[in-house]
Amino acid sequence: IASGKGFVYNYDVPTTGVQPLATITYAGIAKTAQLSNIGKIGFIKLVMYYSIFLDIAIWILLFIITKKIFPVEKYNLLKIVTFLLVPLNLQISIHVINGLETGLYLILLLCSFYFSMSYNYSNKRITKQTLLLSLLFSLTLLARLDFAWIMLILISGLFFTKNIRIKEALTLVFLPIIAGSLWTIFSSFITNGIIQSSVVSQTHLFASINYDGIIIFLQSFLQP
Repeated sequence: IASGKGFVYNYDVPTTGVQPLATITYAGIAKTAQLSNIGKIGFIKLVMYYSIFLDIAIWILLFIITKKIFPVEKYNLLKIVTFLLVPLNLQISIHVINGLETGLYLILLLCSFYFSMSYNYSNKRITKQTLLLSLLFSLTLLARLDFAWIMLILISGLFFTKNIRIKEALTLVFLPIIAGSLWTIFSSFITNGIIQSSVVSQTHLFASINYDGIIIFLQSFLQP
């Protein structure tokens, strides 16, 4: 993308098997490295700095959320626990610095949870807070497309518990629907289909499985 070739994979094959927001973010970092003429090693260093920032930001957001959930007088214990859970957690750090969408998605997911908890549900009107949360949901969706399930469960729960009305619920899904639709339309131009290329390849993988052989293999354990 930074080289101007668009969404392509090996041998310039068009692909949409990516999480759009993270891909564009890394493309921006790559373009910065190109314009700064710091080479591939410089690009890797920028990604590492970006990943460290994400790791620290996740820890801070997790601490803020836990502080909101557990209103205690002294927060030193929460700081220590959340620090152990994120910056000093090797598995989380690996997932954040591996160059995928995990770090950015976790930040936006935590922000979505925080603003959902901070939302003024007593005000039964569409406000700037409603639009801001809708925008945040759309960015989180673009960071990882399966956030749609979490978003729908969250909004449905708020609606059925009468914390929000139908107008607020529709407003919260309005921008995510637009964002998802734009990415779907873009994907259709790239790969001539509305389904992501990664989903298509996985579907072909499952279609190529010899299920008869698997059944025969399992039956061999059941026969006396």
